[in-house]
Amino acid sequence: MTQLPKSSSKSWVQNVFGLVIVTAIIAAPALLTAFFLHAAGQQKKYPPELQELVDRYNQIEEEMTEEQVDAILSGYQSGTTNEIRESDDQVFKRKSSYSKTYYKSGVEEGDHLLRVFLDQDRYVVGKSIKGITR
Repeated sequence: MTQLPKSSSKSWVQNVFGLVIVTAIIAAPALLTAFFLHAAGQQKKYPPELQELVDRYNQIEEEMTEEQVDAILSGYQSGTTNEIRESDDQVFKRKSSYSKTYYKSGVEEGDHLLRVFLDQDRYVVGKSIKGITR
């Protein structure tokens, strides 16, 4: 029976250990990415009417025109408020000249409103969605 020198067996153990370490380093980010992608796919469940509004809210982006927002929110009523400079919960890149509030007719407590803030050139500078309380 042939015996390997002690230095060879030590190298073999070090190689296996090194391989395990490298595999763990490579696999860990992939596993974390898969976990977070799965978690991101698990959206919050809202009642159907609110989910519809949230989905439309998520389509609205900064620099869209007022007409593009109106198209996304077709079927909702809206009202305009002039001279909105800032919002309670966000800071705008540019000054907002006015806002439009979108809502379903027959708004009641517990319903939600979508508010879009626009600049003087009628481009979106911010948005918010809030529930109605009395």
